[in-house]
Amino acid sequence: SATAPNRSGVYNFEHSSSSNQSPQRYLAARSKTDDGWQVIVFDPLSEVQRALLKEYAIALTWLVIAIVISVCFALALANSIVGPLKTLDWAVRHFNLGEDATIPLPPADTPREVTAVFRHLDSMGRRLRQSYQEIRAAVREGEKLRTELEYVIANREKEIAKRTEQLKEANTALRRLSRVDSLTGVANRRWFAEFLSQTWRQGQRDKQP
Repeated sequence: SATAPNRSGVYNFEHSSSSNQSPQRYLAARSKTDDGWQVIVFDPLSEVQRALLKEYAIALTWLVIAIVISVCFALALANSIVGPLKTLDWAVRHFNLGEDATIPLPPADTPREVTAVFRHLDSMGRRLRQSYQEIRAAVREGEKLRTELEYVIANREKEIAKRTEQLKEANTALRRLSRVDSLTGVANRRWFAEFLSQTWRQGQRDKQP
């Protein structure tokens, strides 16, 4: 009942050692020698299958081990990156423009790329703090100048008010001198003419003699 061998000389057949035993399938390989003999090697197909399953199990075991090792390496790499990134995130969230504020140092096992980010952030923080201090100094100087300007303006306003009052008094005195004779203290003709004109207009307005 053997099947025709393929090009590689491998084929299978069924064989039973006794009539009351069910036939067993075998896997065989046939090869011819130079002097015409045929050499046939065969093994029960079940044993071949068990051997193949054993090989598959070993290969699958090594594959699982490789996957576990890869996952462990991936987790270790992720932890080496996540830790510094958390530190970097904390530094960005708690960034302070105070003079004594500093960027925390990255962990020892931080990758070079993340370490470069820490360095750039620290440099940027230093420049920002310097600019902030300069702006604060400029604001303080501006406040000082504003206070001095307000003081000068207040003094000038007081001086202007004083000079205005003096000018009013001088105008009143000049007006009085222009209306009253300095020797007798009696109203002069100019005041008489102004008073006459004013009284005349009031009489016309009130229709009074």
